[in-house]
Amino acid sequence: MIGIPSNRLASATRPFFRDCLDHIHQINDQLDSLKLTSSDLMNHYHSNMTQKLNETMKVLTIIATIFIPLTFITSIYGMNFNTEISRFNMPELLLPYGYPVVMIFMVIVAIIMLIWFRRKGWLGGPNS
Repeated sequence: MIGIPSNRLASATRPFFRDCLDHIHQINDQLDSLKLTSSDLMNHYHSNMTQKLNETMKVLTIIATIFIPLTFITSIYGMNFNTEISRFNMPELLLPYGYPVVMIFMVIVAIIMLIWFRRKGWLGGPNS
């Protein structure tokens, strides 16, 4: 605490310096309070930003999770198989409706995953 030297000040000016000292203490207390308030506001801001980032990451993860099995299916059917060499080289490639069946299967897989994510509460379903 800052003290007022008694031998250097006139007795008439001491109350004014005490008043100044009281004002300095009040300002210092207000600055401490404002510093705590600004720290709390920054923590709240960072918490909100982290929550928004987590929501974005959740949506991106769900999208990636839906496309992983679809990518796997298209990668298998994208390979060049020759059904004349071996009977194990995807005989369904020669079916007249093979392509639409695979596309419908991929849509069904995506819909099932969306329903499952919704039921788990990951897409704003009943558990969220």
